[in-house]
Amino acid sequence: MRVATYTRISTDEDHQPYSLEAQAERLGAYVKSQPDWALTRRFSDQASGATTERPGLKRALAEARAGRFDLLLVYRVDRFSRSVRGLAQLLEDLDAAGVAFCSVTEPFDTTTAAGRMMVQMLGVFAEFERHAEFGMSLVMPTPRLCRLDAQR
Repeated sequence: MRVATYTRISTDEDHQPYSLEAQAERLGAYVKSQPDWALTRRFSDQASGATTERPGLKRALAEARAGRFDLLLVYRVDRFSRSVRGLAQLLEDLDAAGVAFCSVTEPFDTTTAAGRMMVQMLGVFAEFERHAEFGMSLVMPTPRLCRLDAQR
């Protein structure tokens, strides 16, 4: 199986739990541990995972559409996308290209309904963490607004 890896850190590398190099090493070791897997491509970005407008990601998708690899391997789903909508679109793009998606640290199989659900749940948590990191409001609407809706 021809495997491509994708690594990403945000622009603030000093506060990242796993550097690009650490992710690449772990992904490479994982590929070597799998029979009949060969690492054929590496893609990387130092950018926010909130958007899919990243040069390395765009190259990965273009090469997926060109049939240059069979599996895209990431360290964690949140390294691929931190937006539920973006994750869903990326998975759809990979699926249309006939490319499987796998995370080294999170067990799921995107060829099954349960596996696709699991990836989406991981995407929800990744987006939640992104919002929490930047102090965005995670609070539900105020009780006053809820009462107004309830009186109608």
